Amino acid sequence: MHEVGGGGSVSKVITAARGVIKGSELIGSNIPPSHYLSLCVHLLYISGFILLKAFQVSRSPKAVEDIQKCVMRLAQLDEVYPGALQRSQSLQQLLHSETVA
Repeated sequence: MHEVGGGGSVSKVITAARGVIKGSELIGSNIPPSHYLSLCVHLLYISGFILLKAFQVSRSPKAVEDIQKCVMRLAQLDEVYPGALQRSQSLQQLLHSETVA
């Protein structure tokens, strides 16, 4: 398995996932409820999931912090896009099961 954060393609995917989470702060009120917002919510969830898989390998506290930001952001987006909260809760449950294990 590739080393997480080693500078290869895995590192680039993790960096991109963190960028999606950071960029999600801008989408709340700027994108009206539409298929575009649906795509943004989906990408945000996938980014959190990618970081969760990276956390399984690295056990990095930074990954947990980023996943928690993703969970919070998804919960906030539920105000404008119903369904985001369900993804937030799913990601939170997955994170909880990983951190308890």
